[in-house]
Amino acid sequence: MKLDRLKALVLFVLAFQGMAFAGTTGHFTWTDTDNNMTIAMTTSTTKTLGGAPLQNGDEIGFFTGGGVCVGGLVWNGSNTAGPAMGADDLGNPGLTAGEVVQYRLYRPSLNREFTSVSVSYVSGTGAYAPGAMRVLSVFNASAYTLTMAVSPSGSGTTTPAVGAYLYNPNQVVTVTATASGGNSFLNWTGDVANVNNPTTTVTMNSNKTVTANFGTPQYTLTMAVSPGGGGTTTPSVGDHSYDPSTTVDITATAATGYHFVNWTVSGGAPVTNPTSASTTVN
Repeated sequence: MKLDRLKALVLFVLAFQGMAFAGTTGHFTWTDTDNNMTIAMTTSTTKTLGGAPLQNGDEIGFFTGGGVCVGGLVWNGSNTAGPAMGADDLGNPGLTAGEVVQYRLYRPSLNREFTSVSVSYVSGTGAYAPGAMRVLSVFNASAYTLTMAVSPSGSGTTTPAVGAYLYNPNQVVTVTATASGGNSFLNWTGDVANVNNPTTTVTMNSNKTVTANFGTPQYTLTMAVSPGGGGTTTPSVGDHSYDPSTTVDITATAATGYHFVNWTVSGGAPVTNPTSASTTVN
């Protein structure tokens, strides 16, 4: 009986040693291996997102080069520190000796993670060493601003809505324009993939401003002459745009040796008098 109880106790201890606990900032989560160094941000650290100061509540995650989260901290506006975990003998993931820590930033107010971060240290290079402390001197998270606009105001909406938004460098953002109040989408102004499609994309390789343009839909009147050289028209041969329900005066003038015969129409727009050289089309 005593042997059985001893065996059970040994198994319990071994199982407990194999357990690992989770650490979290709220957004970033990691395995606590009890084998870590400390990374600190002080009030003197330069801390920015897209060139603007970090906000209290921004979360900073520490990562391996392979993208495994190994620690983090929440910036609260004062001296703050957090653990960066090393791998352990039980197979739990973490940094290896000499590996340089990678960083990401999460902004809760945007619900967005920024993955392009450059850092420097008061001393050292951020290489992992158990029990060490690294103090950041610069923490710059890269981001570009997408500004959404509508023209004229009140003629439609956009997704994302009118305003300014931060995105990771080279992130591809889908934008959509929706007309309202009897207007129609005309086009986009700005660096979008397709200016004529109400749903298109923007590649954030710099700060961008895109404007959804709306207006009253127009119809195209195409003027032509048959045979070529047989005369001229007013409006001239070619395409002309008009608002809906516009009545357009049209005139045919025969060239020397020709006479006007009639008007022919395609597309459903009626000519008031097809046999008159001067008439109207609606």
